[in-house]
Amino acid sequence: MPQWLKTTLLVVGLLILMAFLVEPVLVARRRRQQAAAQSRPPGSGRWPPSDASVQGADSAAVSGPRPAEPSAEQGSIVLADHDRLVVTCNQRDDTVYVLRPPGEDPKAILRVARLVLPEGRYGELARQLGMPAIGPVE
Repeated sequence: MPQWLKTTLLVVGLLILMAFLVEPVLVARRRRQQAAAQSRPPGSGRWPPSDASVQGADSAAVSGPRPAEPSAEQGSIVLADHDRLVVTCNQRDDTVYVLRPPGEDPKAILRVARLVLPEGRYGELARQLGMPAIGPVE
């Protein structure tokens, strides 16, 4: 058997052995991360992002004018680019987060927001998007 073939077979065998040894380590690590994520209380994760993270490293992804600092009774609306359309409202500080694909139709955003936001916040979002509010969902 030629030397180059022996070397090639040895390298392939070692790669296969490493794959079998690394697989259980990766599975255990993934399970540990899932268990840690499930044991955290709701709302302690990174969503919704804090104002510091929105204005910090991710500031290039945030588009549209950011309103002035919200008063105690009025929250703000944050628009940011994302690969999917997501509309959510943080009830602690009454901040609305709209994550949408670039160029998303404002009507589609309002259809989703109509299902999630209270009437007042929905109207503010519609005004910020420059669209008339869509009627109630039937």
